[in-house]
Amino acid sequence: RARAIVGNTIDFVGVSFLEQGVNAAKAVARIAFSDGRPQGTGFMVSDRLFLTNHHVIRSAQAARQFHLEFGYELDYKRQPKAISRYQLDPDTLFISDSVEGLDYTLVAVGERVNGSASLSSFGYCGLSSANDKHALGETANIIQHPDGRYKEVVLRENRLVARLDVVLHYAADTQPGASGSPVFNN
Repeated sequence: RARAIVGNTIDFVGVSFLEQGVNAAKAVARIAFSDGRPQGTGFMVSDRLFLTNHHVIRSAQAARQFHLEFGYELDYKRQPKAISRYQLDPDTLFISDSVEGLDYTLVAVGERVNGSASLSSFGYCGLSSANDKHALGETANIIQHPDGRYKEVVLRENRLVARLDVVLHYAADTQPGASGSPVFNN
């Protein structure tokens, strides 16, 4: 019986990695216009705050035209899950930095529009200040809504390839609509 490490990486991770991924994915939502047209992706970073890119939601006024669609994904039988939609509440909090800067928008989440899931049931992905969170060559795992499709993940053959002062470059499959997606290391 052959035993070997194949390729340039050692790809073992504890099975808890899958559970951590499922929990992180709950906090990721599709951003859509109120008529359902997709705009991008983002994720909860606290119990009331949502993070995406500035080029996805450029202003407090623009935020009022979008809903967050949590659960916009397929279940293990490839059937659509129940979606819970939430308004954004830029009057409570809206902080943004342009594409020329850090390209982010942080906005408060408002009332549920429809669906039965409470906002707290989605949890959040806390932001890390750890110095080693973005080592070159580190795996990049992305939870996204590419082209506005049901939630998908990119898990294999993705790496952080460059680190500038305020920008990280990674090699991974993404498409329009994935802007604002969280990028996780293992």
